[in-house]
Amino acid sequence: MIELFQISKSFGTQVVLNEFSNKFTAEKTHILLGRSGCGKSTILRLIIGLEKANAGEISVDGKNNHEIKNSELPKYFGYVIQDKTLMPHMNAFDNIMLPARALKIEYETVKERFNYLEDLVQFDKGLTEKYPSQLSGGQKQKACLIRALILDPPYLLMDEPFSALDPMIRSALQNELKKIFQKVKKTVIFVTHDLNEASALGDEIVLLNQGNIEQKGAMRDLKENPASEFVKTFFQAQAQHF
Repeated sequence: MIELFQISKSFGTQVVLNEFSNKFTAEKTHILLGRSGCGKSTILRLIIGLEKANAGEISVDGKNNHEIKNSELPKYFGYVIQDKTLMPHMNAFDNIMLPARALKIEYETVKERFNYLEDLVQFDKGLTEKYPSQLSGGQKQKACLIRALILDPPYLLMDEPFSALDPMIRSALQNELKKIFQKVKKTVIFVTHDLNEASALGDEIVLLNQGNIEQKGAMRDLKENPASEFVKTFFQAQAQHF
């Protein structure tokens, strides 16, 4: 379980998170939903240690996240963000193997895992020797997903990974991802501003507003029983697409 307790974070005079607290329980897909600038991506960056909170504590399996050494991070977290995260001078296979090589883990040790994930995400075996410039947007994101899962970490953090993709490709990947989540049994924290994506993937929706939680629960609860005018307005704004 990942727990954030009274986390505050500012960038200069801009307050991004204001005493934010939440528990992300095991083997569920938690959606961080909200408008741009509400703190969604910052939460992921704080959890993985790319940013430091101004106040508050973050624990991962009961351990303060700052106690986790940088070299151990790939064992705890898989991290998938938007496009352009593959090294352009490396082929898909070498990109996927980066976390293993960083920890000096030989391919033979993770070969079975690699083959399993290759089949699971339907990443054609002929693509492993291709370079990022030769891959489609969907293929790149599948390579990034395999890379994130190659060391079998308990937590998968995903920051709007499909936002740059064509809507049809995005929809197809969302459907595939739901099945993948069910099979790999990870604790997933997924950032999006899109209600359709949140509804398709999420077990729990955490709707943020001005650096804190406006409402959380199942998508149906938020839609049918909005806790505030903001929640109601947020759903109405995307009603024509949802």
